[in-house]
Amino acid sequence: MSEFFERFLLPIAIGAIIVFVGFVLTWTLETIRLKYKRKKILMALYRQTETLPRFSLHNKTSTEQSEPEHIVPMPYPTTPFETAIFSENGISIKEDTLQATINYLIKAYELNALVNVLQDTFSMSQKNDGADSRSQAKRKLLEQVSDTTHDSYMHKCIENLKMRIGEEQDWLTRICRSIKTRNNKRSKKS
Repeated sequence: MSEFFERFLLPIAIGAIIVFVGFVLTWTLETIRLKYKRKKILMALYRQTETLPRFSLHNKTSTEQSEPEHIVPMPYPTTPFETAIFSENGISIKEDTLQATINYLIKAYELNALVNVLQDTFSMSQKNDGADSRSQAKRKLLEQVSDTTHDSYMHKCIENLKMRIGEEQDWLTRICRSIKTRNNKRSKKS
């Protein structure tokens, strides 16, 4: 019986243990890799949300200018958010973050349509037939990027998206970002 155990059962048991350990190790490494990838994607999205107010400021400046115009409005970025959240390889997210992203994308598409009108008619003079549509697009874009009180305006969409993506990040990332922000504020005061 001991010869049967040594020749057949012991190698099978050792092989099963090796396969099991290999499976657990592979699964653990894949989980760590996916968490790291998710963390990097969320950090990139958070950084992108920090730039969005600059887009609004630029578009506000471009719509407030008088003749002759010298600043062309810029479209809001949508691809990073679509890719990170809606693609097959996207990150898993909370329902609130998904809704905040959808709200931002809807508003960004709406304002990008106005930006496209303004870009297409940038060199058009006030005397042309399209000047009326241009002035309407400028007025609507200015209203959307300068009002910070209404929930449906771009400022609120950006703030909500930034808050939701910040919540998606793990607590250690949020603490590090908070420390960096405080240090930057202190260095600016000095």
